[in-house]
Amino acid sequence: MAIPTQDASNIFTKKVIEVYDDWRSPLGFLRGFFQTVETAAKEVSIEVTRGTEKYAVDILPGSNGNRNTYSKYTEKIFAPPMYDEKSDVTSLEGYDSIRDGNAAIGRLITSVGKDMARNRALIERAYEKQCKEALFGGGIITLKSTDNVDFKRKAGSQVDKGGAGYWVTSNPTVNPLIDLETGAKWLRANGKITGSTLVVILGGEALNAMKSMPLFKDTANLRRVEQILMAKGADTAVGGVPQGIVTSGAFTFTLFTYPETYDEAGVATNYVPDNKVLLIPERPNFKMAFGGTPQVFNMPKGSIFPQAIKSVKGAFATYSQLDMNGMTHVMGVRSRGLAIMTGVDQAYTLQVLA
Repeated sequence: MAIPTQDASNIFTKKVIEVYDDWRSPLGFLRGFFQTVETAAKEVSIEVTRGTEKYAVDILPGSNGNRNTYSKYTEKIFAPPMYDEKSDVTSLEGYDSIRDGNAAIGRLITSVGKDMARNRALIERAYEKQCKEALFGGGIITLKSTDNVDFKRKAGSQVDKGGAGYWVTSNPTVNPLIDLETGAKWLRANGKITGSTLVVILGGEALNAMKSMPLFKDTANLRRVEQILMAKGADTAVGGVPQGIVTSGAFTFTLFTYPETYDEAGVATNYVPDNKVLLIPERPNFKMAFGGTPQVFNMPKGSIFPQAIKSVKGAFATYSQLDMNGMTHVMGVRSRGLAIMTGVDQAYTLQVLA
Protein backbone atom coordinates (compact mmCIF):
# COMPACT_ATOMS: atom_id res chain seq x y z
CA MET A 1 0.00 0.00 0.00
CA ALA A 2 1.34 3.44 -0.94
CA ILE A 3 2.17 5.86 1.87
CA PRO A 4 1.08 9.50 1.35
CA THR A 5 4.03 11.78 0.68
CA GLN A 6 3.17 14.06 3.64
CA ASP A 7 3.13 11.14 6.09
CA ALA A 8 6.35 9.71 4.71
CA SER A 9 8.21 13.03 4.92
CA ASN A 10 7.17 13.48 8.54
CA ILE A 11 9.16 10.40 9.49
CA PHE A 12 12.35 12.17 8.46
CA THR A 13 11.55 15.85 9.02
CA LYS A 14 9.39 16.01 12.19
CA LYS A 15 9.66 14.59 15.69
CA VAL A 16 7.36 15.23 18.66
CA ILE A 17 9.71 16.23 21.49
CA GLU A 18 7.11 17.14 24.11
CA VAL A 19 3.37 17.02 24.68
CA TYR A 20 1.81 19.79 26.79
CA ASP A 21 -1.30 18.93 28.75
CA ASP A 22 -2.56 21.63 31.15
CA TRP A 23 -4.62 19.12 33.12
CA ARG A 24 -3.43 18.37 36.66
CA SER A 25 -4.78 16.67 39.73
CA PRO A 26 -6.75 18.99 42.02
CA LEU A 27 -5.27 20.05 45.32
CA GLY A 28 -7.17 19.32 48.53
CA PHE A 29 -6.11 21.81 51.18
CA LEU A 30 -9.60 22.51 52.53
CA ARG A 31 -10.65 18.88 52.36
CA GLY A 32 -7.55 17.98 54.38
CA PHE A 33 -9.33 19.35 57.47
CA PHE A 34 -12.24 16.91 56.95
CA GLN A 35 -11.51 13.41 58.25
CA THR A 36 -12.56 10.67 55.83
CA VAL A 37 -15.26 8.24 56.97
CA GLU A 38 -16.54 5.46 54.69
CA THR A 39 -19.63 3.27 54.91
CA ALA A 40 -21.67 1.03 52.62
CA ALA A 41 -24.93 2.61 53.85
CA LYS A 42 -26.90 5.04 51.71
CA GLU A 43 -27.31 7.53 54.57
CA VAL A 44 -24.98 8.81 57.25
CA SER A 45 -25.91 10.49 60.52
CA ILE A 46 -24.30 12.46 63.30
CA GLU A 47 -25.42 13.09 66.86
CA VAL A 48 -24.90 16.58 68.25
CA THR A 49 -25.03 17.32 71.97
CA ARG A 50 -24.86 20.94 73.08
CA GLY A 51 -22.92 21.35 76.29
CA THR A 52 -21.78 24.07 78.66
CA GLU A 53 -18.76 24.63 80.83
CA LYS A 54 -20.55 24.83 84.15
CA TYR A 55 -18.73 23.80 87.29
CA ALA A 56 -19.76 21.76 90.31
CA VAL A 57 -21.38 23.59 93.26
CA ASP A 58 -20.45 22.53 96.77
CA ILE A 59 -23.16 21.10 99.07
CA LEU A 60 -23.58 20.44 102.75
CA PRO A 61 -22.45 16.98 103.87
CA GLY A 62 -25.36 14.56 104.08
CA SER A 63 -27.59 16.51 101.66
CA ASN A 64 -28.69 15.27 98.26
CA GLY A 65 -26.20 15.72 95.43
CA ASN A 66 -26.85 17.73 92.30
CA ARG A 67 -28.59 15.58 89.69
CA ASN A 68 -27.52 16.15 86.07
CA THR A 69 -29.10 14.98 82.82
CA TYR A 70 -26.99 14.45 79.70
CA SER A 71 -29.45 12.60 77.47
CA LYS A 72 -30.49 15.43 75.16
CA TYR A 73 -28.98 15.29 71.70
CA THR A 74 -29.96 16.01 68.11
CA GLU A 75 -29.52 13.43 65.36
CA LYS A 76 -28.97 14.73 61.85
CA ILE A 77 -29.27 12.39 58.87
CA PHE A 78 -27.65 13.10 55.51
CA ALA A 79 -27.80 11.31 52.18
CA PRO A 80 -24.49 12.03 50.41
CA PRO A 81 -25.06 13.11 46.80
CA MET A 82 -24.03 10.84 43.94
CA TYR A 83 -21.33 11.81 41.47
CA ASP A 84 -20.82 9.78 38.29
CA GLU A 85 -18.23 10.84 35.69
CA LYS A 86 -17.57 8.57 32.72
CA SER A 87 -15.83 8.38 29.33
CA ASP A 88 -16.46 6.53 26.07
CA VAL A 89 -13.55 4.09 25.78
CA THR A 90 -14.47 3.06 22.23
CA SER A 91 -13.45 6.52 21.00
CA LEU A 92 -9.89 6.11 22.27
CA GLU A 93 -7.03 5.39 19.92
CA GLY A 94 -6.18 1.70 19.89
CA TYR A 95 -9.52 0.36 21.08
CA ASP A 96 -10.40 -1.18 17.71
CA SER A 97 -7.03 -2.98 17.57
CA ILE A 98 -6.84 -4.34 21.15
CA ARG A 99 -6.91 -7.85 19.70
CA ASP A 100 -3.81 -7.15 17.64
CA GLY A 101 -1.30 -7.58 20.44
CA ASN A 102 0.16 -6.28 23.68
CA ALA A 103 1.46 -3.05 22.18
CA ALA A 104 -2.04 -1.87 21.28
CA ILE A 105 -3.37 -2.92 24.70
CA GLY A 106 -0.60 -0.98 26.44
CA ARG A 107 -1.42 2.23 24.58
CA LEU A 108 -5.11 1.80 25.36
CA ILE A 109 -4.49 1.20 29.07
CA THR A 110 -2.46 4.42 29.22
CA SER A 111 -5.27 6.39 27.56
CA VAL A 112 -7.94 4.85 29.79
CA GLY A 113 -5.87 5.60 32.87
CA LYS A 114 -5.62 9.28 31.92
CA ASP A 115 -9.36 9.53 31.29
CA MET A 116 -10.23 7.84 34.58
CA ALA A 117 -7.87 10.16 36.47
CA ARG A 118 -9.61 13.15 34.86
CA ASN A 119 -13.02 11.77 35.80
CA ARG A 120 -11.95 11.34 39.41
CA ALA A 121 -10.46 14.83 39.42
CA LEU A 122 -13.86 16.29 38.51
CA ILE A 123 -15.35 14.67 41.61
CA GLU A 124 -12.41 15.70 43.80
CA ARG A 125 -13.00 19.33 42.81
CA ALA A 126 -16.68 18.97 43.70
CA TYR A 127 -15.69 17.86 47.21
CA GLU A 128 -13.25 20.74 47.59
CA LYS A 129 -16.04 23.08 46.51
CA GLN A 130 -18.30 21.50 49.18
CA CYS A 131 -15.69 22.30 51.82
CA LYS A 132 -15.45 25.87 50.54
CA GLU A 133 -19.21 26.37 50.78
CA ALA A 134 -19.34 24.89 54.28
CA LEU A 135 -16.49 27.06 55.56
CA PHE A 136 -16.80 30.26 53.54
CA GLY A 137 -20.31 30.13 52.07
CA GLY A 138 -22.47 30.33 55.16
CA GLY A 139 -22.45 26.60 55.91
CA ILE A 140 -24.79 25.80 53.01
CA ILE A 141 -23.66 23.22 50.44
CA THR A 142 -25.49 23.76 47.14
CA LEU A 143 -26.57 20.67 45.19
CA LYS A 144 -28.42 20.33 41.87
CA SER A 145 -29.97 16.88 42.15
CA THR A 146 -31.38 17.26 45.66
CA ASP A 147 -31.99 19.80 48.42
CA ASN A 148 -29.10 21.93 49.61
CA VAL A 149 -27.44 20.94 52.89
CA ASP A 150 -27.63 23.67 55.54
CA PHE A 151 -25.54 23.17 58.68
CA LYS A 152 -27.21 26.22 60.26
CA ARG A 153 -24.07 27.97 61.41
CA LYS A 154 -24.59 30.55 64.14
CA ALA A 155 -24.66 34.18 63.08
CA GLY A 156 -21.79 34.86 65.49
CA SER A 157 -19.51 32.56 63.47
CA GLN A 158 -19.94 34.62 60.30
CA VAL A 159 -18.91 38.23 60.85
CA ASP A 160 -18.89 41.02 58.29
CA LYS A 161 -16.69 43.77 59.71
CA GLY A 162 -18.56 46.41 57.73
CA GLY A 163 -17.23 49.65 56.28
CA ALA A 164 -15.77 51.08 59.49
CA GLY A 165 -14.24 47.73 60.46
CA TYR A 166 -12.73 46.67 57.16
CA TRP A 167 -8.98 46.16 56.88
CA VAL A 168 -8.27 49.29 54.86
CA THR A 169 -5.78 52.01 55.66
CA SER A 170 -8.59 54.55 55.88
CA ASN A 171 -9.57 52.74 59.11
CA PRO A 172 -6.26 53.21 60.98
CA THR A 173 -7.71 52.17 64.36
CA VAL A 174 -8.66 48.69 63.16
CA ASN A 175 -6.20 46.04 64.35
CA PRO A 176 -6.34 42.69 62.46
CA LEU A 177 -4.67 40.93 65.39
CA ILE A 178 -7.52 41.93 67.69
CA ASP A 179 -10.00 40.62 65.11
CA LEU A 180 -8.19 37.27 65.06
CA GLU A 181 -8.17 37.15 68.85
CA THR A 182 -11.91 37.90 68.93
CA GLY A 183 -12.53 34.99 66.57
CA ALA A 184 -10.36 32.69 68.66
CA LYS A 185 -12.31 33.61 71.80
CA TRP A 186 -15.58 32.86 70.00
CA LEU A 187 -14.29 29.43 68.95
CA ARG A 188 -13.10 28.76 72.48
CA ALA A 189 -16.47 29.66 74.01
CA ASN A 190 -18.80 28.17 71.38
CA GLY A 191 -16.79 25.50 69.60
CA LYS A 192 -15.28 24.22 72.86
CA ILE A 193 -11.82 24.05 71.32
CA THR A 194 -9.02 23.29 73.75
CA GLY A 195 -5.85 24.29 71.89
CA SER A 196 -4.39 27.78 71.81
CA THR A 197 -3.00 27.50 68.27
CA LEU A 198 -5.40 28.09 65.39
CA VAL A 199 -5.16 27.82 61.63
CA VAL A 200 -5.99 31.02 59.73
CA ILE A 201 -6.71 30.78 55.99
CA LEU A 202 -6.76 34.15 54.26
CA GLY A 203 -7.79 35.30 50.82
CA GLY A 204 -4.93 36.89 48.90
CA GLU A 205 -6.28 40.42 49.15
CA ALA A 206 -7.11 39.91 52.82
CA LEU A 207 -3.48 38.99 53.54
CA ASN A 208 -2.21 42.07 51.73
CA ALA A 209 -4.73 44.23 53.60
CA MET A 210 -3.63 42.81 56.95
CA LYS A 211 0.01 43.60 56.25
CA SER A 212 -0.87 47.16 55.26
CA MET A 213 -2.81 48.03 58.43
CA PRO A 214 -0.90 50.55 60.62
CA LEU A 215 -1.71 48.83 63.94
CA PHE A 216 -0.63 45.47 62.57
CA LYS A 217 2.71 46.96 61.62
CA ASP A 218 3.06 48.61 65.02
CA THR A 219 1.88 45.66 67.10
CA ALA A 220 3.38 42.68 65.30
CA ASN A 221 6.97 41.90 66.07
CA LEU A 222 7.97 41.21 62.49
CA ARG A 223 10.94 39.20 63.63
CA ARG A 224 8.42 36.64 64.97
CA VAL A 225 6.45 36.41 61.72
CA GLU A 226 8.44 33.47 60.47
CA GLN A 227 7.91 30.94 57.73
CA ILE A 228 6.71 27.46 58.76
CA LEU A 229 6.37 24.17 56.93
CA MET A 230 2.79 23.09 57.57
CA ALA A 231 0.25 23.44 60.35
CA LYS A 232 -0.78 20.36 62.27
CA GLY A 233 -4.14 19.17 61.07
CA ALA A 234 -3.28 19.99 57.47
CA ASP A 235 -0.60 17.32 57.20
CA THR A 236 -2.67 15.36 54.66
CA ALA A 237 -3.59 18.43 52.65
CA VAL A 238 -1.79 19.86 49.65
CA GLY A 239 -1.83 23.36 48.30
CA GLY A 240 -1.87 25.64 51.32
CA VAL A 241 0.90 28.23 51.25
CA PRO A 242 2.39 29.00 54.71
CA GLN A 243 2.57 32.74 55.35
CA GLY A 244 3.93 32.86 58.90
CA ILE A 245 2.99 32.89 62.58
CA VAL A 246 1.48 35.75 64.59
CA THR A 247 0.23 35.97 68.15
CA SER A 248 -2.46 37.97 69.90
CA GLY A 249 -3.58 37.63 73.48
CA ALA A 250 -3.33 34.01 74.60
CA PHE A 251 -3.51 32.61 71.05
CA THR A 252 -1.06 31.73 68.29
CA PHE A 253 -2.16 31.83 64.66
CA THR A 254 -0.56 29.97 61.75
CA LEU A 255 -1.34 31.82 58.54
CA PHE A 256 -2.05 30.22 55.16
CA THR A 257 -3.23 31.29 51.74
CA TYR A 258 -4.70 28.90 49.18
CA PRO A 259 -4.40 30.43 45.69
CA GLU A 260 -6.29 27.67 43.89
CA THR A 261 -9.28 28.08 41.58
CA TYR A 262 -11.98 26.00 39.93
CA ASP A 263 -13.99 26.60 36.77
CA GLU A 264 -17.46 28.01 37.47
CA ALA A 265 -19.31 28.47 34.16
CA GLY A 266 -16.04 29.34 32.41
CA VAL A 267 -14.86 31.72 35.14
CA ALA A 268 -11.86 30.93 37.36
CA THR A 269 -13.26 31.11 40.90
CA ASN A 270 -11.21 31.12 44.10
CA TYR A 271 -11.76 28.41 46.69
CA VAL A 272 -10.89 31.05 49.29
CA PRO A 273 -12.65 34.37 48.61
CA ASP A 274 -10.20 37.26 48.40
CA ASN A 275 -12.06 39.30 51.01
CA LYS A 276 -12.49 36.63 53.70
CA VAL A 277 -10.55 35.04 56.54
CA LEU A 278 -11.25 31.66 58.17
CA LEU A 279 -10.26 30.55 61.67
CA ILE A 280 -10.40 26.87 62.63
CA PRO A 281 -8.61 24.72 65.21
CA GLU A 282 -5.69 22.60 64.10
CA ARG A 283 -7.82 19.46 64.14
CA PRO A 284 -11.46 20.49 63.71
CA ASN A 285 -14.28 18.00 64.13
CA PHE A 286 -15.24 17.89 60.46
CA LYS A 287 -15.94 14.74 58.46
CA MET A 288 -15.81 13.82 54.77
CA ALA A 289 -18.47 11.10 54.77
CA PHE A 290 -18.73 8.63 51.90
CA GLY A 291 -21.86 6.53 51.48
CA GLY A 292 -22.09 3.28 49.56
CA THR A 293 -21.78 3.40 45.77
CA PRO A 294 -23.82 0.99 43.61
CA GLN A 295 -21.88 -1.73 41.82
CA VAL A 296 -23.00 -4.59 39.57
CA PHE A 297 -22.20 -8.09 40.85
CA ASN A 298 -22.45 -11.43 39.05
CA MET A 299 -24.85 -13.75 40.88
CA PRO A 300 -24.10 -17.44 41.55
CA LYS A 301 -25.04 -19.92 38.86
CA GLY A 302 -28.70 -20.86 39.07
CA SER A 303 -29.85 -17.54 40.58
CA ILE A 304 -33.04 -15.89 39.38
CA PHE A 305 -31.05 -12.95 38.02
CA PRO A 306 -27.61 -13.28 36.45
CA GLN A 307 -26.54 -9.95 37.95
CA ALA A 308 -27.57 -7.70 40.83
CA ILE A 309 -26.70 -4.29 42.25
CA LYS A 310 -25.18 -3.79 45.69
CA SER A 311 -23.84 -0.76 47.53
CA VAL A 312 -20.16 -1.08 48.37
CA LYS A 313 -17.99 0.76 50.87
CA GLY A 314 -15.36 3.12 49.51
CA ALA A 315 -14.70 6.72 48.60
CA PHE A 316 -14.49 6.02 44.87
CA ALA A 317 -15.61 3.08 42.73
CA THR A 318 -14.70 2.47 39.10
CA TYR A 319 -16.88 0.59 36.65
CA SER A 320 -16.94 -0.72 33.08
CA GLN A 321 -20.18 -0.87 31.13
CA LEU A 322 -21.13 -2.10 27.66
CA ASP A 323 -24.04 -0.34 25.96
CA MET A 324 -25.44 -2.97 23.62
CA ASN A 325 -27.89 -0.52 22.02
CA GLY A 326 -25.39 2.24 21.30
CA MET A 327 -22.54 -0.25 20.83
CA THR A 328 -20.20 1.72 23.07
CA HIS A 329 -17.90 0.78 25.92
CA VAL A 330 -18.08 3.21 28.85
CA MET A 331 -15.80 3.38 31.89
CA GLY A 332 -16.31 5.73 34.79
CA VAL A 333 -15.91 6.70 38.43
CA ARG A 334 -18.71 6.92 40.99
CA SER A 335 -18.66 8.46 44.45
CA ARG A 336 -21.16 9.50 47.11
CA GLY A 337 -19.54 12.00 49.45
CA LEU A 338 -20.54 14.92 51.64
CA ALA A 339 -18.45 17.35 53.68
CA ILE A 340 -20.06 17.46 57.12
CA MET A 341 -19.38 20.09 59.77
CA THR A 342 -19.88 17.81 62.76
CA GLY A 343 -18.46 20.51 65.01
CA VAL A 344 -20.39 23.28 63.30
CA ASP A 345 -19.21 25.87 65.83
CA GLN A 346 -15.54 25.18 65.12
CA ALA A 347 -15.32 27.55 62.17
CA TYR A 348 -15.22 31.34 62.32
CA THR A 349 -15.47 33.28 59.06
CA LEU A 350 -14.56 36.94 58.87
CA GLN A 351 -15.23 39.31 55.95
CA VAL A 352 -12.55 41.99 56.11
CA LEU A 353 -12.98 43.76 52.76
CA ALA A 354 -15.97 44.93 50.74
